[in-house]
Amino acid sequence: MKHRMVAIILACTSLGAVAQVHKCINAQGKITYSNQDCPASTKEIVQVQQAQAQTNAQRRQTEQANVRRQQQQIAENQRKTAERSQMAQQATRRTSYGHSTKDINQCEKWQREEKIVRNLVKPEPGRLQRAIQMVDRYC
Repeated sequence: MKHRMVAIILACTSLGAVAQVHKCINAQGKITYSNQDCPASTKEIVQVQQAQAQTNAQRRQTEQANVRRQQQQIAENQRKTAERSQMAQQATRRTSYGHSTKDINQCEKWQREEKIVRNLVKPEPGRLQRAIQMVDRYC
C-alpha cells in the first residue's frame, strides 16, 4: 500500500524536460525546430517551455487561490449560519403561545387592568368585560 502511494505521488510529480525550443522558418517556408539558435537567414520565433520552477509556482498560486476561495466560502457559510441562528433566536423570544414581546407587554397591561377593575367597588359598565376580552386576546 505504501509503495503504491509512493508510485502514485512520483507519477503525479513527474519532471518535465526543461529546454528552449526555437522554431525556424527558412526562405522556402519550411519549418524546423531546434534547441539551437536559427541561422541568420531565417525568421525566428522563439518558444520557451516554462521552467519547472515556474510551473510549480503557478501550481502553488492556483492552490493558494483555491484555498482562499474555500476559506471565503466557509466564511460565507458561517455568516449565513450565524444569520439563521440569530433569526431563530429572535423567533424563540416568542413565548410558547407564539406571542411576541409586544403582545406579552400588552398581556401584562391588560392583566393589571383586569385586577384593578375586579378590586373596584363600582366599576364602569363594560370595563371588566373589555379587560377580560383583551387578556384573552393578548395572553
